[in-house]
Amino acid sequence: MTVEQFTAHTFYGQTLFAGMISPHVKSLCQQKEIKYHDFMEDDAVAIANGIATAEGAIMEAISRSSGNLHGSKCLLLGFGRCGKTLAIKLKGLDANVTVAARKSSDLALANALGMGEVQVRKDLAMVSDGGRPKLGYLRENLIEDISPVALIPNLRYADFNCNRITSIEPLK
Repeated sequence: MTVEQFTAHTFYGQTLFAGMISPHVKSLCQQKEIKYHDFMEDDAVAIANGIATAEGAIMEAISRSSGNLHGSKCLLLGFGRCGKTLAIKLKGLDANVTVAARKSSDLALANALGMGEVQVRKDLAMVSDGGRPKLGYLRENLIEDISPVALIPNLRYADFNCNRITSIEPLK
């Protein structure tokens, strides 16, 4: 069902409850005077979701890797709620975590937590997806510096089966 098909069956006085409501859907709701509540705008819900997502990413990394996370080099693209949680949990497993982020405050926090940091604008070609980083192209020297396990906090793309990122396949 498309968004347009869904909103065709909505009417004034209804309330939409969902998570990660897109600006497009919000606009359609506003046009029809439909109230909406985005669960992911609630920090407590978003943080709890980040914990589950981080644990799922670690499970995927362990199941798809022939080695240990301990001592591996992990590059995280983005340092939002989920990225921060994932970075801290990976650090707890003694992984060597490097954070690629846009904000200098995020890079400073990563450094304070004992993680490496890379300024996105200088070292990565990224495009935005609603404020979240999408994997673009990694500069060759960054690719060579990461080991077979590279975790990406939006969890859409990762390749756990090679010594370098040469292809991207979606996680399910």
